[in-house]
Amino acid sequence: RARQYADKTALIFDQQSLSYREFNAKANGIAHWLKEQGIGTGDFVALLCKNSLERMLAVWGTIKSGAAYVPMEPDFPTERIRSILDDCRPRAVLTFGAQIDTQIPILNLEQAPQPREDDPERTLDQNDPLYCIYTSGTTGKPKGVVLSNRGLINLVNYYERRLGFSHEDRVLQFASYCFDASVSEMLMALAFGGTLLLTPEELRHDSRRLSEYCLNMGVSVATFPPNLYAQMEPFEARLILTAGSAADPDTVRRGSQKGAYLNAYGPTEASICATDWLYAPQTPIPDRVPIGRPIDNVQIYILQNERFCGLGIAGELCIAGESLALEYLNR
Repeated sequence: RARQYADKTALIFDQQSLSYREFNAKANGIAHWLKEQGIGTGDFVALLCKNSLERMLAVWGTIKSGAAYVPMEPDFPTERIRSILDDCRPRAVLTFGAQIDTQIPILNLEQAPQPREDDPERTLDQNDPLYCIYTSGTTGKPKGVVLSNRGLINLVNYYERRLGFSHEDRVLQFASYCFDASVSEMLMALAFGGTLLLTPEELRHDSRRLSEYCLNMGVSVATFPPNLYAQMEPFEARLILTAGSAADPDTVRRGSQKGAYLNAYGPTEASICATDWLYAPQTPIPDRVPIGRPIDNVQIYILQNERFCGLGIAGELCIAGESLALEYLNR
């Protein structure tokens, strides 16, 4: 896409922006620096970056090097950061707007390497790790969930077939990069040549200003938690998605006022989206909004003690197929 849409805007944050050519060259500089340190496929690179264009450069520079990125927020407790580093054992840490005391090699993106036009050489395998996100899940003990290119390629292909993403879309980056929804948002824009708009921090907890921002910036696709979207003014967008918790009928009504509405479901362990439900306009809205059907190449089973449940019988939702995590870390 960087070659196809070289002069098109790829990223916007506050008053800053990068074209696809600039974005690719800056990410290449980071990728080459990592490779010069002997870092590549199968390695982890930790990111400790505040919300910024540099955060996106750290993500994609790591991906272009062949390594998998491990995101951390600068305001994480010191003990949590130390625990993640001890567990995933990254080969390097990329920082921006944050300080860290570690023996691991650090690249501070405030003194970033020079942009490079030449893409780093790498052998792409669909089963290579792409990112590792730490989640407490239901146990309360954080574990690193390692996802591959395979599941995300499957998701991109599904998005193209199901939701018709294109280079004309302007996609909101709302989720923290420590949540897998951020990967979905990035791919909705960058995998299709669209523009990714990074939400300024001061808008995250101000529903009125966030609505105004989306309207003024011409956001065409956005993903929100249902409880936040319930507080926002509906704005003109071709697609609103909600995810992260259960949606209710009012969410569907609000989300479908100006365009299409989709309820998405999937745990971190399953390449972001395992099932979705696209509301059909002019049809009755169910009292309990469903999570829909599995996406392409994913299977869903409802089980009780490894036995299939009958229709209407409660059980444990189990996921199989292309989207599953490669492994879990908690050494």
